[in-house]
Amino acid sequence: MKLDHVYHTYSKKTPYQFEALKDVTLTIEEGTFTALVGHTGSGKSTLIQHLNALLLPTQGQLTVNGVSIEANKQPKNIKSLRQYAGLVFQFPEYQLFEETVEQDVMFGPLNFGMKPEEAKKRAHEALHLVGLDESFYSRSPFELSGGERRRVAIAGILAMQPKVLILDEPTAGLDPQGAKAMMSLFVSLFQQGMTIVLVTHDMELVYEYTDHVVVMQEGHVLKKTTTLDFFLTPIEGYPVMHPPFLQLLLLVQAKGIDLPFDQIKNLMQLITYLKEIQRWPV
Repeated sequence: MKLDHVYHTYSKKTPYQFEALKDVTLTIEEGTFTALVGHTGSGKSTLIQHLNALLLPTQGQLTVNGVSIEANKQPKNIKSLRQYAGLVFQFPEYQLFEETVEQDVMFGPLNFGMKPEEAKKRAHEALHLVGLDESFYSRSPFELSGGERRRVAIAGILAMQPKVLILDEPTAGLDPQGAKAMMSLFVSLFQQGMTIVLVTHDMELVYEYTDHVVVMQEGHVLKKTTTLDFFLTPIEGYPVMHPPFLQLLLLVQAKGIDLPFDQIKNLMQLITYLKEIQRWPV
């Protein structure tokens, strides 16, 4: 996926005109797990909605899976493009509407012209991927827990078998166990060859799961780099909140002690474990 001098302006030629993207040139390589970070209003959500043509650039162009998306021109192959790049909005469970889980997950494939038998097969495969078995098929989505509803919503995207999965704060509102389970699902998809784009403010998720980071600020791409470089190399004008174990690493290194990352990470995991077991009487 490649963006070439892309601009996007909301409410153009009105008193509410706002330039959300400004001269964005960026390539997201296939087979990467890329974090998109930046302060609220930096343009992250606007950018990801361009990746499957939910929004069109007001200037510049994109190339996604060989399809060119130009300023104010609706792409001809928009259905294939949206099958290629699946977008999961923040709190996707709010978009569920069918009577049963099975029907909700089938909706996307049916809408793209798939026969009911094939759509049902895709729905079952996608539900299996997100950890929901056949006991969920006939249940109402609105009777499920919040985490289960989110899995159903994600299954609806996966049923279209995208090559790229774009996630906007996918762990928002989940407890730590639910967030970890959700991220484990995305790691599994990544290991199967899917390209992942993750919008998040959680620096622990960035360090733990991603391999590249795109930093946005005021509609611009401030920097694109590897995850390790993002945390270790200061970015002028963009202070990074390090995960606790990295804060400890930097403190130790500042004292002149060369301690590998893995040792610091293992130490922090041990400290967390000891704190946890202290909460429970033996």
